[in-house]
Amino acid sequence: MSSQPSPPPTVASLRALKLETFEGERLRLIPYIREAVPLYNQWMKDPHLQEMTASEPQSLEEEYEVREIWLTQDDRISWLILDRSLPASLECPEAAGGALAGDVGCVFDEGDFSTGELLVMIAEDRSRRKGLA
Repeated sequence: MSSQPSPPPTVASLRALKLETFEGERLRLIPYIREAVPLYNQWMKDPHLQEMTASEPQSLEEEYEVREIWLTQDDRISWLILDRSLPASLECPEAAGGALAGDVGCVFDEGDFSTGELLVMIAEDRSRRKGLA
């Protein structure tokens, strides 16, 4: 018996996924919560991370705007990565269960949710080389 490939996600299913949390043995994926923006903004001031992610430094206000784009545009999806081996680094219930370590996202090809570019960043040095990515 042959299995049929899953149909590509729909806009509605992607919007719902943006609000989901995923648990793994080493990590926890959570939605890109507002409370994480200041730490994320600090990470992105690191010249090495800028080079590795082809990014430019942004103001805190601009980083809040970028967060909104990732949450509202239907061609992309992202989660924050929590390192479960470290104590929580943010004081909010959504980020319980680990220290903020990086993010994972996907930017889909125009009009095609079956293909796109996967982006993974482990920004915290202490969370690198632990199998989180």
